Amino acid sequence: MGVINHFERSYKELPKTLKTGDQAPDFEALLVDGRTVPLSQLIERGPLMLNFIRGTWCMFCRSHMGSVHRWLKEVRKNVTVLVVTNEDLDRVREWKAKEQMSYLMASDPEQSIIKKFGLELTDEEFARPAVFLIDKDQQIRMAHYATRTNVIQKTEKLLKEV
Repeated sequence: MGVINHFERSYKELPKTLKTGDQAPDFEALLVDGRTVPLSQLIERGPLMLNFIRGTWCMFCRSHMGSVHRWLKEVRKNVTVLVVTNEDLDRVREWKAKEQMSYLMASDPEQSIIKKFGLELTDEEFARPAVFLIDKDQQIRMAHYATRTNVIQKTEKLLKEV
């Protein structure tokens, strides 16, 4: 089994995972600058692209985050991007400063946000990769699990409708 298949095989949708059409739960994100920001503030200007990643050490996640960074430079919509990992704040802060990405990053070591979206972890797993596009009314317009293939194109298509 290849490396990609090994990591992607167990990260399918879970029974409690939120889906397209569901209402996003309220949460507060601990950003790398130390601020705690509620979902209501993140969607004030427009939709939120919420990305859950395994970690800043994951080569697949790094590739995805680079793609999101490049995409954000081209998009002219008021979309906020938040990347959430269960890594500790210092590690996330260090990585973001080094890579100088243009989106928000949050640390969720207690997995409080991760659990609210139904992406709970077991002891053997890393953070489950997923992307959610959340509208200003807190409705989930897109829920995408596991692979990152075409997620940016799907997001872009939905943003044209917003």
